[in-house]
Amino acid sequence: IRVDLKHPRGLDLVQRLAEGSDVLVENFRPGTAARLGLGYQDLAELNPRLIYASISGYGQTGPWSTRPGYDAIAQAQSGMMSITGEPGGAPVRPGVPTADIGAGMWATIGVLAALRARELTGRGQHVDVSLFDGQLAWLSYVASGYFATGELPCRFGSAHPTIVPFQA
Repeated sequence: IRVDLKHPRGLDLVQRLAEGSDVLVENFRPGTAARLGLGYQDLAELNPRLIYASISGYGQTGPWSTRPGYDAIAQAQSGMMSITGEPGGAPVRPGVPTADIGAGMWATIGVLAALRARELTGRGQHVDVSLFDGQLAWLSYVASGYFATGELPCRFGSAHPTIVPFQA
């Protein structure tokens, strides 16, 4: 369905839907849903069992929370692009939207955990996921290599940094 959230009837409709829902997923900039009367606190009052997932560029709190976030920006700022591409070449954006897909996966994991917690407590939760955080989490191998050796990560093309032969 299409709902005009700035119209009182649209707002009422979403609030009534949230009253009987298990999970709500939103991806507005932080604060936007609350300004509309659809923030976690607003809807948790109507439905204390609601699992409310927020996906944004940089999370609901922190110094960058109000910045817009998009897949390519999260890939670039996290360092994902700096390790993607051919050796000696320019950074490359992966062929799939890794930040968008990753954030959806992290949100799904958070929602599933919150549903399990709700079985035990009877209460819903607010799941906060950012595109940027998800990209950083996927760079754990790269970060551990840097922390172990002090060497900056580089692009390996289709090769692997520690397994030979492994490239396409």
